[in-house]
Amino acid sequence: MARPKIDRKVYGIPDYLFFKPAGIPVSQLEEVGISIEEVEALRLSDVENMSQTDAAKEMNVSRATYQRVLDNAHKQVADALINGKAIRIEGGNYEFRTCIDRREGQMHENKQGEKKNMKFGIPGIYGKLCPHFGKSSEFIIIEAEKGNIISKKSVVPSASGCASLPQLLIQNGVEIVLAGGMGAPPRAALENNGIKVVLGVAETDPEKAVLDYLEGNLDATGENSCDHGDEPHHHEGGCCGH
Repeated sequence: MARPKIDRKVYGIPDYLFFKPAGIPVSQLEEVGISIEEVEALRLSDVENMSQTDAAKEMNVSRATYQRVLDNAHKQVADALINGKAIRIEGGNYEFRTCIDRREGQMHENKQGEKKNMKFGIPGIYGKLCPHFGKSSEFIIIEAEKGNIISKKSVVPSASGCASLPQLLIQNGVEIVLAGGMGAPPRAALENNGIKVVLGVAETDPEKAVLDYLEGNLDATGENSCDHGDEPHHHEGGCCGH
């Protein structure tokens, strides 16, 4: 009986799935096919410069399997470049994973029976949790270890606009954002960088919100508490993120 194939873990789907030589109609070209997991192997080895051992672990396959996937990808790309063929990316045997899946997996590996250091970012105003992410006058960065708060600081956003807010948290090494309401663009920017976003937080004391989260008692709906809906709107001195 044949062994069932194990889905290869893939952390990103390419934005462009078809490439061809310029100036030649598609109808006149031969095509080579590359699977999604083969593109992922190319990314890990040739873009991220990972070792084959680390890349195989990232894709949840053996090193020998990873080598076969990578070798076939290289052959297909070489055939297309040298022989003037089009490349079509499609299909394969893979399971799509998000950056959050990766971060949570790393946290699980580092746990070793105890909670690791965790860094929280809370949008704030006058020292309290601000209900609107983009309206924040500051971000309160709290680091916790083994269920206790070990550091707290405030960072002030620049005047360059809402697009800079997620980057500010990323630069400060934040792993979890506790917020009331947040628009889709900043949330996507945070989650695409492996930062967990918890919405609908009712607690306004940042330290208590963090401790409640660590104890599993945080009052958070998981839903966006911004009551503006999807209508375009602006706040004086800031924006809600929608």
